[in-house]
Amino acid sequence: MRSYFYCLKNAYNSITRYRANTVFRIVSSLISLFPAVFLWRALYGGADEAVIAGVNLGQMLTFIVVSRLINISSSSGVASYIENRIKNGDIALDIMRPVEPRLLFIFQNLGGTLASMIFDGLPVFVISILLLGGIMPPASVSHFLLFIISLIGAMIINTLIQTTFGTIAFWFANLWIVRTFIYAFDALFSGRFVPLWFLPGWFVTLSLMLPFQAIRFLPVSIYLGMYLQGGIVFALLTQLFWIFFLFFLQFFIWKKGINRLVVLGG
Repeated sequence: MRSYFYCLKNAYNSITRYRANTVFRIVSSLISLFPAVFLWRALYGGADEAVIAGVNLGQMLTFIVVSRLINISSSSGVASYIENRIKNGDIALDIMRPVEPRLLFIFQNLGGTLASMIFDGLPVFVISILLLGGIMPPASVSHFLLFIISLIGAMIINTLIQTTFGTIAFWFANLWIVRTFIYAFDALFSGRFVPLWFLPGWFVTLSLMLPFQAIRFLPVSIYLGMYLQGGIVFALLTQLFWIFFLFFLQFFIWKKGINRLVVLGG
């Protein structure tokens, strides 16, 4: 276990070592965040009491800011890292080490994610509250605690998705098109660009059949006290289901990929 935390520490230090990069990431996040805020303010006519699809302006602005925090917290480069290890053959060395390669990759990514959340996500969240105003607090203390739990679930789900698709590199020379599809599906079904509140019922039903809404939309809904059908218990159980499903899926694909690697290696 010490090896995993050592990798986590190294990844964390590599992110925090260059303070100029941290400042640049904060500025970049704010620059990309503010246009979305101004757009939704315009759509609501700048009226705090305006309601669209049962959602007021404050809830919408809160969704944008909290969603950005989740996006930073659940970001993952595991897929690209696994793909590169497979391409250059280093995966063979990883397999021979007395540690689980996927856990090693995940802890390395977790170190970078923690650094990004602390030195990028939280500052952006605080600055957004101070500059934008109208950002709502959690529905209650219990909702905030449950939001933290759902945020951890979102991080696990996203990491498992990345691990699953990264392992596909055993069969494909380039995962660029796969990453493109993952990004597109995440943008559509997680509420990254347009919250599911404003989308047709059939689209929301379809999103419930995919794990992406459990990464972003569910945690924000818990934060605001607005749940998907079945309430907060259903939301957390949905995340738990996808964690188990994706865990066994990536385990199956990894085993198949390792067997293929052994055969090709003679």
